[in-house]
Amino acid sequence: MGIQLPSFIEIWIVKWVIFPIVTVIILLVMWDYYKEVWRCKNICTEKGFLKYEYISANRVGIGAKCVCTEKIEESGQIDKDAKLVIDLN
Repeated sequence: MGIQLPSFIEIWIVKWVIFPIVTVIILLVMWDYYKEVWRCKNICTEKGFLKYEYISANRVGIGAKCVCTEKIEESGQIDKDAKLVIDLN
């Protein structure tokens, strides 16, 4: 005996049903993550910050947060100590 090769229908099911479902799920998860990253970037930019960091809700057991750092002052100087934490929930 040996390893039994998969039948045509098994290969067809994996190729045309399982793989597309897995691909769509991965794309939806990635889209949701990057949508929140863009939201964080836009919030920080509107408030006059140069850098941003998005912390997803699944990380370290806390809710989704956006951390903005390095604010541009009205005089044109960059305040490296400025920090704003926004709860995105």
